Amino acid sequence: MQLLWSKLEPCLSSATNEISAAHLQCAASGQLSAAQHDILGAILSGNSVGLRHALEMFSREAHTSPWDGLAGMATVLRATVRKLTIKRQIGIKLCVKNSIARDSGMQ
Repeated sequence: MQLLWSKLEPCLSSATNEISAAHLQCAASGQLSAAQHDILGAILSGNSVGLRHALEMFSREAHTSPWDGLAGMATVLRATVRKLTIKRQIGIKLCVKNSIARDSGMQ
């Protein structure tokens, strides 16, 4: 998260308004609403029942800011999963390459 924030923070003044920048700064420091924490916790723990309940509570919000925050969380989670998947794929390729090189040297 800190890496993402370090890239995002310098762009805030030219990329968004003061209110959005403040929301992003709060999110980067972990200052989410209780409902957002519940949703994030349910996602990270794989608790589908808890996620359903948290989303039901969350949907009772009358304004869009929480939904904007949820969209931001989803974007960060998606990017994180993608990065981890790529790192894993690279690790597997390196392992196979090293294994082939090792086997070739043994013959």
